[in-house]
Amino acid sequence: MRTFIILWFGQLVSTIGTYMTGFALELWTWETTGSATSLALIAFFFQVPRIVINLISGVIVDRFNRKHLMVLGDSIAALSTLLLLFLYLTNNLQIWHLYLTTAITSVFSQLQELSYSASISLLVPQQHYTRASSMGSALHYGSLILAPAFAASLYTIVGVAGILGIDSLTFLIAIATLLTRRIPQPETPEQSVRFNFRRDLLFGFRFLLTHASLRNLLALMLPFWFVHDLGESLYTPMVLARTNGSAAVLGQIGTAAGIGGVTGAIVVSIWGRAVLLTVEKLESSCSLCCN
Repeated sequence: MRTFIILWFGQLVSTIGTYMTGFALELWTWETTGSATSLALIAFFFQVPRIVINLISGVIVDRFNRKHLMVLGDSIAALSTLLLLFLYLTNNLQIWHLYLTTAITSVFSQLQELSYSASISLLVPQQHYTRASSMGSALHYGSLILAPAFAASLYTIVGVAGILGIDSLTFLIAIATLLTRRIPQPETPEQSVRFNFRRDLLFGFRFLLTHASLRNLLALMLPFWFVHDLGESLYTPMVLARTNGSAAVLGQIGTAAGIGGVTGAIVVSIWGRAVLLTVEKLESSCSLCCN
């Protein structure tokens, strides 16, 4: 678990910085435009490229070095943050800059996130899968707790520029943890059949269509996330419109949501360990009876 925990910590720090930047830029967008449409378009330009890259991201992650993909994702995000910082400091930052950088970083962040999640099974012993999964949830929701609280407190002190600078430093921490650790690679086919993009892509679709459990899971999750993201696009402008653009209130609500998520992750972690212990006891009892 040592390597996984180090990587998890680096991603936690980086995610906190990313969420702080998102929080600050949402406030800046609202103060600049006062438009819910502008905020919704940021989410739009984040999600649409991810939908496209999701069709091929699995093939890319399976075929290329996952460590390199994670470093690339963090590096592109860091460069985008530095670009936004430069534009802001020179008074040239415009809304369309956010749309463009959001679209670019969403593509590489998807590759980075998939590389990270796909590496967990190679880094973590099977008996710790539930713990690793709950830590992954804690990474997301823990960042949701800390980032709004930090960003709301710092926004009035250091402004957008200060938060973008902090985010840039968090990316350096994430990249440093990646560069110092070895990440195992999955077994690859023989060189003669090493890469066939079309074949590998069709294999993924066939695998999904021929496994009822995966199809059912997909059918269950699609409407959930559609409604979830639809509501999320209205969440920030609704709060800001009702509170006269209060960063403090928006941060408090975001922190409350994060606390709820972490609570759920803790419950799942405890429940998962209890189930695992029960199964192990039953297996041990069965072995004794058979002997």
